[in-house]
Amino acid sequence: STAIAESVGLDGGAGRDRLDNRGAVTAGALARGRAVGTSVAVLGAASADAGSSTSARALGIDGGRDDDGIVNTASVRAEAAAESLTRGMSFTVAGRASAAGSSVTAASAIGLTGGDGRDAIANTGSGRVTAYATTQASVSASAWTFAGVAAAQATLGAQTTATGIDGGAGADWIDNAGVVG
Repeated sequence: STAIAESVGLDGGAGRDRLDNRGAVTAGALARGRAVGTSVAVLGAASADAGSSTSARALGIDGGRDDDGIVNTASVRAEAAAESLTRGMSFTVAGRASAAGSSVTAASAIGLTGGDGRDAIANTGSGRVTAYATTQASVSASAWTFAGVAAAQATLGAQTTATGIDGGAGADWIDNAGVVG
């Protein structure tokens, strides 16, 4: 299974933008994926393979492409969470049983980002930027046989990134006189 979630609170998009935020902005993204694979055989081979991949990304204020100006004087919060659960089970009475499972999660949250281009970003004394990202991944693989060979393999991966203020690609100017956390 594959689950992707993305949320942007205030988006400048492509082109030169001036974003002036004076109100509360919240962006939240949650991706959940579940996969179960089961195989049963009395004689012969039983094989189960299951995989789940989830990705969540939240951007509080995004300048987008090109040269942008962002001024924040309020509260900006970006929260991203990705969860993945995978189970692979294989059963045989006589023969070969194999099970494989993989679970991969990624979550990224950025409070203020200029994106590509030459950006100017200011978070003033009254501005508060918060970025929070979590991942949770679970995988299990089990293979059972009464007479024969049983093999199980489980693969797990998780990546989490939280950034308060990010200039993005290009030559940027960032001034923070507020709170980033």
